[in-house]
Amino acid sequence: MSRAAALLLGLALLASGCERPAPARHETAQAQAPDVGPILPAEAPELLSKPGELVIGGTQAHQADFTHSVYTHADPAQCPFMVAEESPILPKGPIARNSAWWGTNGTHTVIEVASVYSRGFDAAAALAEARQRLAACYGKRVDAFTDRGPGEPGMFQQGPEAGTANAQLWSWGRANVWTCAYGLVAKYNAVVLAAACEQRGDFDLRALVLAKERRMDQLAHPQV
Repeated sequence: MSRAAALLLGLALLASGCERPAPARHETAQAQAPDVGPILPAEAPELLSKPGELVIGGTQAHQADFTHSVYTHADPAQCPFMVAEESPILPKGPIARNSAWWGTNGTHTVIEVASVYSRGFDAAAALAEARQRLAACYGKRVDAFTDRGPGEPGMFQQGPEAGTANAQLWSWGRANVWTCAYGLVAKYNAVVLAAACEQRGDFDLRALVLAKERRMDQLAHPQV
């Protein structure tokens, strides 16, 4: 998966003949694409974790492909919010979308999906709609299916407080068997969905979600 290039500073000659630093690439790209921002499409990969950043249960996570085990649909059909990479909880119409999968020898799976939208994207409204859809499924048994066979039963539950008004946490699964925790953070013109499935339940998804929000702040305000 490609990574966004680092922001570069250059020098430009003005028509008057004086010399001064040109704007950073972030600002230049915004001027060229006024319908996108403050986070740029090319920066969607920057919202994902980097190799070496995720440590789960004392083990450093590695990038891997878990396509064979991803949930694709659910029963009841109106509660498919354990589907990760193509989750219906994600707002439609992204300009850019990137994902990363992480694992630790079969005991943990973490999936991240980062989406960037146009400048007019209403992050607060998108999160409010997601919360409304999630609330209709809290407390219900939901069977999740992969493309490989029978469904797995689990309870759909509201998660703990996210620690920010810009995110929502929820979970699905069976205690002491296999549990998936989910976090959705929406801010500026970007949305990140993170899913952590594990047996022990010791991954701090809340910390990951808060880290994603901080990264959004950094990309939206690169001068700060």
